[in-house]
Amino acid sequence: MNKVVAGVIVLAIVLAGVFVVLPVMSRSNKPSGGPGIPAPSTTRPFASQTAFTTPYPISATVTRSVSLEPGPTQNPPDKLMVYFSVQKDAVTDDVTVTLSGGPGLGIVKNVEFQLTRSDGQVLTKEFAPDQKLNEATLQGTPGADRVEVAVTYFSGEHYKMVDQLVQMRQRM
Repeated sequence: MNKVVAGVIVLAIVLAGVFVVLPVMSRSNKPSGGPGIPAPSTTRPFASQTAFTTPYPISATVTRSVSLEPGPTQNPPDKLMVYFSVQKDAVTDDVTVTLSGGPGLGIVKNVEFQLTRSDGQVLTKEFAPDQKLNEATLQGTPGADRVEVAVTYFSGEHYKMVDQLVQMRQRM
């Protein structure tokens, strides 16, 4: 009987080590920015991002080699087409991208909105069209800001559909 009890205790210790100690040790080996500083982001760049997590966080990075020059866009086939509006608030400089509909609306998995500000800061935000509001807003600058919008469909197809400068109109 004592051998059975001793075997159960040894088995419990081994299982505790496997299911409690090892996961804790593996978490402590991840990179960290130090006390109070989050670990470096492991997300992929905007253009090649295909997998998304929720909730949809806002991320910001400052890069010296940002470009405010709009690049080429892609139009999906007509059955996948969706339409966007881009607006910049004259008072707050907020830039809002709204998914306004289209034949492909029901098969859109995710929308990526990237704002390259005239001060060099790059902000990104993602949203899924099944939410009540099909829009995202990021803080722009008083100057010209670049807006890029890419759509990923449930089929895995990915299209950069908007790439434009937004700025406030000059008053005369």
